[in-house]
Amino acid sequence: MVPEFEASVERVWELWADPRKLERWWGPPSYPATFETHHLVPGGQVKYLMTGPEGEKHAGIWLVTAVDPPLWLQFDDFFADADWELIPDLPVTRVSIRLLERDGGTRMVMRSTFESRDGLERC
Repeated sequence: MVPEFEASVERVWELWADPRKLERWWGPPSYPATFETHHLVPGGQVKYLMTGPEGEKHAGIWLVTAVDPPLWLQFDDFFADADWELIPDLPVTRVSIRLLERDGGTRMVMRSTFESRDGLERC
């Protein structure tokens, strides 16, 4: 995914750094996200709940592996149970975000990878 924005890198970074802004776009419209914990530092955790149309809750945890504000962020996105325990049998998505200045705006390069059942990495 490579969206482009007519805004500075610093302003686009706020979409990741501010949990209230992140809630406005993370996840599909029918499953809005609420960020409970937001420690965007190497080794930090970001915990969120997505609420489905019937009110069901789905928890997720990011384990932040690298961050260099306002240019770069990497994390592993895990499914979690209601007690915020990681669910080991479900897939983990590795996410990398790079913000690049481009023509007076910002390009966000977002790459998500995960291990498939056949052991191959997918994007």
